[in-house]
Amino acid sequence: MIGSREQNVCAIAAHGQSEPSVSDLETSPLLGDAGYQPKEDGYIFSFGQELRHIISASTTITAGYFLQQSLQLTNIFIVGRLGSHELSVVAFGFMIATCTAWPLALGGTTAIDSIGSLERGKGGGKSHIGILLQRYLITVTALFIPVALLWFFSASLLLQLHISPDLAYDTQTFLRYLTPFAVGYILFEALKKFLQCQEIRAPGTIILLIASLINIPLTYICVHVLHGGVAGGLMAIGSMYWLCALLTLVYISASNASQAWDGWSKDSLQDLGLFARAVLFGIVSIGAEWWAFEIITIMAGTMGEMEAAAQAIVMTTDTLLALFPFGVGIATTNRVAGLVGAGHIAQAKRSSRAASLLASINGVIAMLVLSVFRRPISRWYTTDPKVIEMAVAVFPWGAAFQVSDGLQCVNAGTLRAVGKVDLAMWINLAAYYVVAIPLASILAFQCGLGVSGLWISLAIALTLAGVCELLLVNCMKWTKLSSRVVEDSSGY
Repeated sequence: MIGSREQNVCAIAAHGQSEPSVSDLETSPLLGDAGYQPKEDGYIFSFGQELRHIISASTTITAGYFLQQSLQLTNIFIVGRLGSHELSVVAFGFMIATCTAWPLALGGTTAIDSIGSLERGKGGGKSHIGILLQRYLITVTALFIPVALLWFFSASLLLQLHISPDLAYDTQTFLRYLTPFAVGYILFEALKKFLQCQEIRAPGTIILLIASLINIPLTYICVHVLHGGVAGGLMAIGSMYWLCALLTLVYISASNASQAWDGWSKDSLQDLGLFARAVLFGIVSIGAEWWAFEIITIMAGTMGEMEAAAQAIVMTTDTLLALFPFGVGIATTNRVAGLVGAGHIAQAKRSSRAASLLASINGVIAMLVLSVFRRPISRWYTTDPKVIEMAVAVFPWGAAFQVSDGLQCVNAGTLRAVGKVDLAMWINLAAYYVVAIPLASILAFQCGLGVSGLWISLAIALTLAGVCELLLVNCMKWTKLSSRVVEDSSGY
């Protein structure tokens, strides 16, 4: 949370006072009124302090995303007990939502991450964060309208994909009822990012914890006690989306966070095209990965039921493990952008390297877990010995890219922080759609490697993406680039 303007860190050091804590850096603008002065030399905090800060920030963010995922997984699990058709409708409906609306919410907030944190570092005032929130709501609302129309008339498209009529029309009904609840989901993501840009992370996670605890009994009651079926489950999770949004609004109204909101302003319409461009880059950058994994899952589904089951085991496990690197990437964007905005370039580089180290350590741990415990993990999902053996054979390939996937998340976060989200987007697009998917088709079907071939292709693609983004970040001319991105951010 941004507080009142304090003395510049360098001035404190010059007067012989003690070194400021990381929280001091977070709670005040770091640059005086003299303007932007990038400083290449000198560190404010040690490498260990930076590492601890990234760990703290990313842990809170990751916990929030895990709880958010649990809302959807709980719904699928409880509704799925009604039967295979109901399970298919809910799973298929949420898959479509994940490929269409959810990237708008999550990818679009990356623009608030980078631009808002830059302004915080520059000491540009809290009100700019409120303007960014307004631009986000305008842009994402405009983008959600065609998505909602697609949902309302999705059955015809699903029928063209040879989905059975019952599943196609029931999924369309599911998506139609989901539409107003998706607005609550998008609003909550926007408000949560509004708080994160002020270095306020805990409330969003606490609110999600409350919603998760309510969601389990509420979903069970709506589905099984009140016999609401799929619609009952949808009402339960939809009400949780809106509960999260409303509780966040209440918190903002009752706290100092409201100082960043000066009401709706016509300033939000200025340079809206530039902001929309940043939003689109963020959506495509994150969506490219999600869409590619769904395509890989569909490819596995064409191989047979056992292959689809093995794919589901490895995919679900990898998705859970990917939450922490994703959280580290967001924390890195906030931290590095704030330091760049303040002109502390050497410290920004140190923070980026600390985040890369953290992602690498986490990747090694995840790799060891998947390699050593792949059989027990497979048994958590199923008792079918053939599916277990198939999953056990695939897990090492999922383990192979854990380090590079973490590096890709973190360094993409750094690229967003310095205004290079387009580079991260193009690297992701190339990795998944030039390398992974074509190679997956060759290895899985032409070479007969099956599900393993799909994951070998992902391992190769993500390794290339991780290495490319790591090299880009380490070869950047930070001072020159930072001066330009801070100047450009004023146009937002």
